[in-house]
Amino acid sequence: KVFFKCVDTRVKTTSVHPYNDIILPCFFRVQYCCGMRSAEVCNLTVDDVDLIEGSICVYRSKGFLDRKIYMSDDIRHLCTVFNIRFSKILPNRKYFFQPSEEKHFFSSHNIGKFFNAILKNAGLYDIEGKKFTPHGLRHLFAVQNIKNCIEAGEDFANWIEYLCRYMGHKHIK
Repeated sequence: KVFFKCVDTRVKTTSVHPYNDIILPCFFRVQYCCGMRSAEVCNLTVDDVDLIEGSICVYRSKGFLDRKIYMSDDIRHLCTVFNIRFSKILPNRKYFFQPSEEKHFFSSHNIGKFFNAILKNAGLYDIEGKKFTPHGLRHLFAVQNIKNCIEAGEDFANWIEYLCRYMGHKHIK
């Protein structure tokens, strides 16, 4: 909660990344709520995100796997609002989270730097234990889904197979 509150209120913009305050709140929520890798979110084109169907097509992912994932209603709504607003700023953008007219997409390295800056602003950077990273949002998505499965009394074997495919893993291992 503290991290996302900081993303919503304290993101800094630069001349190279003038729209971070608009992009990053949606970017990190999509990454977390869809269990995506940073590079997958960075590489999303406008055409990859179907806001009517509520789906995201992930192409050229790790292991060269392609997959289609579905967004929850609240994430689809967030992406729709973001897209309407951001389309007015960059109407002909190719990438869904395009940093600027000149810079077409973020790198995972950029996202890591922004993530660390947000952690510092939120007072979460120097907490003891393993350092939290953008990829940790993906892990948190998996853990939350496993926890929800167990709490709901669902068939874990079936659920873990589904989660594995949703997150773009070739095998359960």
